[in-house]
Amino acid sequence: MLLIASAGLHTAGYAQLKRWMHGSPPQAPMDVILKASWFFFALQWIFTAILAWIASSMNRGGRIVMLCAASTAATAALLFHFLGAFIGVYFMAAVTPLLAIGGYLQSRETA
Repeated sequence: MLLIASAGLHTAGYAQLKRWMHGSPPQAPMDVILKASWFFFALQWIFTAILAWIASSMNRGGRIVMLCAASTAATAALLFHFLGAFIGVYFMAAVTPLLAIGGYLQSRETA
């Protein structure tokens, strides 16, 4: 649910991005790359949440959930490295241990 909420907040921030880009538009092709990346991250979070939810209901799905945790950890690390600390990094930092713990507990159940 936290990933879905994060994706929703991220998508809602697109209007602010457009206002910022209207004030001082970046050079092409950076404007298109920025817009595409903005939506890509929201879609990545939605697909990761759906994948983790489906995997959590499967036998031996704990490993897939742990891979989702690795994905969110990598995303958080990259966002922090390139953009610094902000709310998106905090959301990813909150989601990662939840997915990792859930995946670990599920994998222990089926072992």
